[in-house]
Amino acid sequence: MRYFKIVTLGDTADKSLAFISSYVENIGLAAYRPAKGKRVGEKYPENAEIHLQPEDPGIKLSSLIGNTKSYLIVNTAVKETIVEFCSQNETEIELLQFTLVNHKKRVHSKDYWIINPIGTFDCVNRSASEIEFLDDEIVGVDKYVFDPKRLEKAPHLFRVPEEPRGYFISQSLAKAFQDKQFTNIFLIEVEQAEEG
Repeated sequence: MRYFKIVTLGDTADKSLAFISSYVENIGLAAYRPAKGKRVGEKYPENAEIHLQPEDPGIKLSSLIGNTKSYLIVNTAVKETIVEFCSQNETEIELLQFTLVNHKKRVHSKDYWIINPIGTFDCVNRSASEIEFLDDEIVGVDKYVFDPKRLEKAPHLFRVPEEPRGYFISQSLAKAFQDKQFTNIFLIEVEQAEEG
């Protein structure tokens, strides 16, 4: 099966699209957790809001809202498709709903969710990938290569230990996105090679 990385920035060339560059209001230091696959739990505020910022004037809504926070932000239809696929292999996903507030401080939409797959799935062929290290610490991944043997039990949506801020989906889930004509979802296919 083929696998793809989701571009969480969306279409940055289309300035008419709503784009998020701020965190959930009143989430405090827990703001990093949805980007790293860690549970937010009770730290997530009731009646959560995200406000559009003046430097990002777009207001057009799409299936995925691009953002600078490394969140996977999608509408309810995409969320339900993800849940449908991921319930098949018991992937743990935290679903965090919020109200999107526009530049005039009015409710723009209540139809969006931060999708937070918990933990990571180890399937990267490190020797074939292009990974930047500082001493023993990974500081960046320029190119991913997955090991097909380790993908045999892969969930339909997952993160990898090398860069938890990335989101990867199966060909089956990608096809469902395409069939349902979801908008502003861009995918990059990941190469596969067995460990040598």
